[in-house]
Amino acid sequence: MKTNFLLYSHPDAIKLAVQGAIFTVFIVFISGLNANAFGSVVSLAWLPLAAIFLWPRWSHPSLTPVLIVVIGMFADLLLGRFLGISSLMFLILFWLSKPTEREFQLTLFKSWFEFSLMITLLLCVVFYCLGRSLDAGFGWKALTEQIIAAIAFFPLIFGLRVFVRRWLVDPDDPNYQS
Repeated sequence: MKTNFLLYSHPDAIKLAVQGAIFTVFIVFISGLNANAFGSVVSLAWLPLAAIFLWPRWSHPSLTPVLIVVIGMFADLLLGRFLGISSLMFLILFWLSKPTEREFQLTLFKSWFEFSLMITLLLCVVFYCLGRSLDAGFGWKALTEQIIAAIAFFPLIFGLRVFVRRWLVDPDDPNYQS
């Protein structure tokens, strides 16, 4: 039976939105770190996109975009980016992934594949448009490394999300499966 999740009001919708926000802020702090791999430094700058992609589907429909914008502004201030660029990308990815319309349980490989495609296209298009509009050149090599790092660390973020969800809520409740 197909349910329109936008019309369904879950009793814990605000709690789930706050839970998604806290998880995303935690990942924003982690994204401020750099990983040293094979003698080169790899930035984890776009790791919070994984948390946005995995946002709880039952979260509050009007509170969630506000929280995403606030988290994006915080990430920009913390990481020294153009103010609003993270909020824009977080909102676009949230809209593309449409967790409120997700009717299936997330699986690692399907989510990993979808996430990989979405962030690759999103980051390349946004930075290409920014480069054209600002007449600025962006380091495509660095952006490619950041995309690869975000894709490589996605299973870790996915596993952390599953662990947190099972710890905070009843894993047998069908409303909390994705």
